[in-house]
Amino acid sequence: MSTDLPTAVLQLCDGELRSHDVGKCNNRWFLETLSFGLDAAIALETVERRARTGKTGTMLYLRSGIDQLLHHMDLRRYTAVLDGGEPVCGESYLFAVQIGQTYGGGFRICPDAAPDDGLFDICIAHPPLTRFSGTFIFLMAKDAHHTRFKRSSFAARRRSTFASTRRFPCRSMGRRSWPIPTTSRLPRAPCASSFPTKAKARAHDEALGESQGRCAGRGAAWGTDSLR
Repeated sequence: MSTDLPTAVLQLCDGELRSHDVGKCNNRWFLETLSFGLDAAIALETVERRARTGKTGTMLYLRSGIDQLLHHMDLRRYTAVLDGGEPVCGESYLFAVQIGQTYGGGFRICPDAAPDDGLFDICIAHPPLTRFSGTFIFLMAKDAHHTRFKRSSFAARRRSTFASTRRFPCRSMGRRSWPIPTTSRLPRAPCASSFPTKAKARAHDEALGESQGRCAGRGAAWGTDSLR
């Protein structure tokens, strides 16, 4: 997706309209990520760091991540129920529930996730990890190489319940989210989204004019009524 606004609008209008999953947790919707623990703490810290420094992107997330790994690599107990199965108790540094593959400026935390398969992809980081090994795995996650380590486990489920007896950092859509301890349920609900295709290059002013005409006819499909 282009960072140039008129070009991005054109890409969306030339795109293909597809169904996209959305999650629901404690009566609040999310489009990409629901996370508990270390990765949530990193994401929340990036918001504060961005406000202080004006920095954005991958380097912002890297700096926040390394700072949290060196000073706040906390281990917490949790109980999870996946697809109504038996409760699973364990300890983790992070517990991430994904609809898409990435978070944090392009870190592919769940590389097998697809936004339209009706499944939540889950990544859990288990102990023991030192600060050195944790930082190494964190850096490897940029290109999804963390999947080769046995301290990382993965699952794909339609529904999950998460609870903890201790307070977890928790975030969704880049903001502080549901208080912990709590139990979070995630049913699937489809939403219509436009996926850009490789359109032929057009002049800047032509792109803007054509995109406005196309979007006028598609506006209803992109609104909140697309949730069903």
